[in-house]
Amino acid sequence: MRKISRRMENLSGMMPFARFAKRGTAMDKAIDWDAYCSLHKADDGGGLLDAAKIIRRGSLAELVRFVMLLPEKERSEYVIEKAGDHRLGFGEIAALARRDDLPSS
Repeated sequence: MRKISRRMENLSGMMPFARFAKRGTAMDKAIDWDAYCSLHKADDGGGLLDAAKIIRRGSLAELVRFVMLLPEKERSEYVIEKAGDHRLGFGEIAALARRDDLPSS
């Protein structure tokens, strides 16, 4: 039971990008790859001037591909933010990059 709850916690971080598929389980979610997102340095502090600290804007798919093209040592320095309500760290970005449904371009 503990493993299942941890898995659900990990998936809940991707919830803002997901729509439930017909079966409605966490593993059946489709990612909204066209969701409007912004790229930030992980340690930019957010806050009132958060919009001024945006490095790049684009769809979730574009930003996931961009981060994964960075040198390996630099990838963990960035986060993807969706409309100010969720920040994806490198672990989530890498998990999205491994998905078979990530659009190629």
